[in-house]
Amino acid sequence: MARLASPLLLGECAVRAPQNKPAQRLPMVNPSLNETLRGTAATNWLQIATLIETLLRSVELLTVEIEYEEVRVGVRDLSDPTYSVLARRLRARKDNIRATIVSLEMLDQEAPKAA
Repeated sequence: MARLASPLLLGECAVRAPQNKPAQRLPMVNPSLNETLRGTAATNWLQIATLIETLLRSVELLTVEIEYEEVRVGVRDLSDPTYSVLARRLRARKDNIRATIVSLEMLDQEAPKAA
């Protein structure tokens, strides 16, 4: 029964715990934080610009593929029931990519205001 009288079982540990807590410290101010944020913003801007360029190239390629498909089928009118299903899907994809480009350009324009 001597073991049951240990400090852990009697709750003495809970009484001592606050005494063993390290003092709370204020967070250190990072003098290079602004530089880090500027560097991150520059990296993000570069990534966005690169992504926009890549997407613009994709739009160009899709335009060529759509034109090829329209010539192959011989129908260029979207309202024609015999218009190529592939060309129609490629057009939808191209429109989605253009919308993404517009969103990224808006994001890119807002970025300098935040910095």
